[in-house]
Amino acid sequence: MKRNINQSEVETTPSWHSKRRGKVGCGLLIPLFLGLIFGIVGFCVMFFAGWPVLQKAKASVDWPTTKGVVVSAEVIRNRSDDGVTYRPEVLFEYTVDGEKYQQNHIRYDGDVSTSSITYSNKMVRKYKPGTEVVVHYDPAEPTEAVLEPGTTWSSYFLIGFGAIFFLVGAAMFLGTGGYLLFGLLLAGGAAGGVIGKPPSTSSSQGSFEDENPYANPDSWEDDNSWEDDSRDDGFENV
Repeated sequence: MKRNINQSEVETTPSWHSKRRGKVGCGLLIPLFLGLIFGIVGFCVMFFAGWPVLQKAKASVDWPTTKGVVVSAEVIRNRSDDGVTYRPEVLFEYTVDGEKYQQNHIRYDGDVSTSSITYSNKMVRKYKPGTEVVVHYDPAEPTEAVLEPGTTWSSYFLIGFGAIFFLVGAAMFLGTGGYLLFGLLLAGGAAGGVIGKPPSTSSSQGSFEDENPYANPDSWEDDNSWEDDSRDDGFENV
């Protein structure tokens, strides 16, 4: 027995591929979200932390100077699961327009810590407490001062660090978003093809039966013209 399948059943029944695409789409939301977070964090580190440090490092070359004295100097140790890092901490005092200030910037390097203690020990020995120093200060904001003006590789560290996060996040977000968009376009095209396709009917089968009467067994009983033809051919009179 043949069963006529309604076209609406074919269109509305969810296929294995559609279910799988739904699961894959939900799974892709995780890297999409992580990419957005990485991009935002990297952008903030670059422009709100790294960029001001770099600008001050460049501008400090032209700042006016004043005499100062080192108050204290020590090596700061930072312990974490990845190990121990070190950075020098030198506190100095200076006077601008009769006002005393204190600052601890040796360089504008974003207070970068390193796994090597060599640099930190070198700075502590160089700037011992009581040592007279030349202080470069910002005339617009005297609280900002530095002992060694200009840029170093560490002045670009925060910008580079933030740029890595930003690029990784952008790649994850754009790559995943592009994949999802491409999948949606393909799904939309496939759905449009199914919806736009005219439903298949039995009209073709009916037209075949109309054109070929022998395709329908019921018509054989009514078709007795061959018997009449046999009577008229004269064989009965012989």
